[in-house]
Amino acid sequence: MCRYLRQEPWNDSARYLLILNLFQKAREERFPSQTCSTLQRLISAALSKREPPSDCMFNHYKKFQLLLGASEISLHCGNLTDAEVYAKDASLLPLPHKYLFFGHLLLSRVYAAKGDHMNVTLEYARCLELKTDYHIGWICLKIMECQYALQADSSVLELSFRECSKQWKKSCDVWMAQFNLVLGLAYLSNNDPFSAEDCLTQACRLVDTESCFLLCHGAICMELARRLSSSQFLVRSERSLVKASNRFVIPVPITSLLLAQVEGSLGRREKWQKNLRLEWYSWAPEMRPAELFFQMHLLARESGAAAAAAAASSSLELCQSPEQWVLRAIHSNPSCSRYWRVLKKLLD
Repeated sequence: MCRYLRQEPWNDSARYLLILNLFQKAREERFPSQTCSTLQRLISAALSKREPPSDCMFNHYKKFQLLLGASEISLHCGNLTDAEVYAKDASLLPLPHKYLFFGHLLLSRVYAAKGDHMNVTLEYARCLELKTDYHIGWICLKIMECQYALQADSSVLELSFRECSKQWKKSCDVWMAQFNLVLGLAYLSNNDPFSAEDCLTQACRLVDTESCFLLCHGAICMELARRLSSSQFLVRSERSLVKASNRFVIPVPITSLLLAQVEGSLGRREKWQKNLRLEWYSWAPEMRPAELFFQMHLLARESGAAAAAAAASSSLELCQSPEQWVLRAIHSNPSCSRYWRVLKKLLD
């Protein structure tokens, strides 16, 4: 695309497509500064080009996308004044309400970054008025509602989302499950794990093949089991985490670690050992977190006595002593006081 634009620098369509591709790359990479600078130059050039007056919907929509992109980049760069100006300009274009919804949604995020709660509430209410038939818009608005404690009739948002889902019958269950996932995470952030577990249960029923929902449900059940000292929630957690791990063709980090903790709490020593070893191999060597090294020290302590009674063992956890595993955990995360306390006990 860059080569094409260099060959035809007058080609506005090539510039527009390049901006969209670069913006998607920036989003995936969490908006690195160099990509943001490139995008700002390209968008500025595209917006500064004067076009003859036109009632063409596509031209308005193209300008809308460029303004939203400019506002998003400015927001991530900390330039809130420009972010607000671009978002306001986008929300004033002659476009259908389902598109303008996203201009006001972005404007509410800019006001949130400024700490202007009154205007956040106004833009949130404006989004509810405009409505959209894109599911992702309602999900983002729900996240805003939860993050900034926007006092409104939540049933309006949820009913609008359900109406939107009916228009997309083939993917209705998937979107409803994702909405329930967002609701569950919102309840969890508000310290209501019971409602969170209920939402995730509904999500898993709607789409029982999605490992993400199963993984979240298993984690929430673990938290409930910890708070209530209940084996009932441990069994639920185990069921969901086993299903999640079976859905993955390649072991995914965290899944086996959570499952190991559940099996350990249920007193299933062999399954605990098996899942901890699986967790070790699911991480790239340079990405292994401190907690994994710490868990390996527990495995080394458990396996040490059995290995001493038998012949020499080639078990992974026995390649280092428990003290060495804890030292590796400390090296990865020296700020964790728990690791230091355990090391002190091991050396005493």
